[in-house]
Amino acid sequence: MAAALHALTAGAMDTMIMAMMTRATLGHAGRDLHAKALTTQSYVLLTLAVATRVCGDSEIAYLIAGGLYIAAFGIFSAVYGPILVGKWHPIRAPSKISQTAHPKSQWSVQTSAAI
Repeated sequence: MAAALHALTAGAMDTMIMAMMTRATLGHAGRDLHAKALTTQSYVLLTLAVATRVCGDSEIAYLIAGGLYIAAFGIFSAVYGPILVGKWHPIRAPSKISQTAHPKSQWSVQTSAAI
């Protein structure tokens, strides 16, 4: 039961959390939505951490899994920390927002021209 719980929480949820943080950081900073090699490495380390924790049943396996988990989020922090706290330097132009109005409504709706 504990292994299944860790597979769900550390595996599925933490991977999704890291994915959302990656996407939000790149998107809001005006960067291209393309993962670099270190980003991919952090995802691989997180997956290895989960696999080690779920499959390992000894104290050393738990320590290795914890080290891999720390390394995964450490790499993520080293790559995306400067983007989050630094000045905003967009690499790509922000998408243009066009305004269109529904014919039967007085409210205008904003739609993205290019995402």
